[in-house]
Amino acid sequence: MVWFVPPIRTQAVDDPDLDWAYDQLARAMIGNPVINQTGAATMTGAPTTGSVTLPVAEQDANYSVILSPSGFTGTPAAGSQTITSITPTTTGFTFTTQAAPGLGNTVSFSWFLVRTLTR
Repeated sequence: MVWFVPPIRTQAVDDPDLDWAYDQLARAMIGNPVINQTGAATMTGAPTTGSVTLPVAEQDANYSVILSPSGFTGTPAAGSQTITSITPTTTGFTFTTQAAPGLGNTVSFSWFLVRTLTR
């Protein structure tokens, strides 16, 4: 789990967007912490779709996932390390690759969930 601590404002700035951002960060830190989550996923054999159950459920599906290949075993097919889509839900996300790893092959992925503050 990673906590973001905003910098201290040392001078007044007439910027409504900046004011809004600081307000959202303060709210997040006081009553509803922003939680960035990380983990790993593995895809083996014939599927082109993998799924991840989040360690902590999200309040909604308005978050982003950074998913990156982190290793493999065997000789995975070309495209099996290329992500074509990610579909978030409150309890996890599914991801699709361009190709399946293939029988006897495995591709591992590292993922990082990032919540963005929206107006």
